Amino acid sequence: MRASRSRTTGWIAAVLIVMLEMAIPQRIFAQRRAEILPGIRFGPPLRAGVAVGVAYGNRSSLAQFEGPMALAEAGVGGGRVSAGYLLAGPFASGFELLGTALWTWGSPSQIDPHRTLAGGEVRVSFFLMNLGLGVFRPIDDGPGPDDGRTRYFLNVGLGF
Repeated sequence: MRASRSRTTGWIAAVLIVMLEMAIPQRIFAQRRAEILPGIRFGPPLRAGVAVGVAYGNRSSLAQFEGPMALAEAGVGGGRVSAGYLLAGPFASGFELLGTALWTWGSPSQIDPHRTLAGGEVRVSFFLMNLGLGVFRPIDDGPGPDDGRTRYFLNVGLGF
C-alpha cells in the first residue's frame, strides 16, 4: 500500500519547516535588555565602597550577556564613575573593560584627599568574586604638592 501524494508532500513540508526553524536564530535571544549590577569593593584609593551599575546588552556567541555598562561607586575614601564594556559568562563570571574618573575625599588610601584621577580598569570575576587592576593619572593640582605620577591600584570585590 502506497502513501498518497498529499501525505508525502505534507511530511516533506513538515521536515523542511522544522529544519528551517532550527537554522534561523530565535528572536528572543536577540532582544536587548538592561541588567542591574550591584557590588561592593575593597582596595585603594577608596578603601571600601558600594557600587551599582547598569549594563545594556544581549546574548552573543562570545558570552551569555555582553554590552556597554555604566557604574557609580561611593566609598570611605572617595567615589568613582565608570563606563565601559561587559562580557558575562556562566557561573557569575565576567570580564569588564572600563574608563574611570575618580574623586577622593574623607580618608583615601595611598593618595591625598580632594584629588581627581582618570584612567582605565580591567576587572575579572568568577562566582561573583572579582579582581580589578586600575591605572590612573591625576588630572588636577589638588591641595598638596603636585606629583603627576601614574598610580596603579589593585582591588577585590563581590558582585560585578
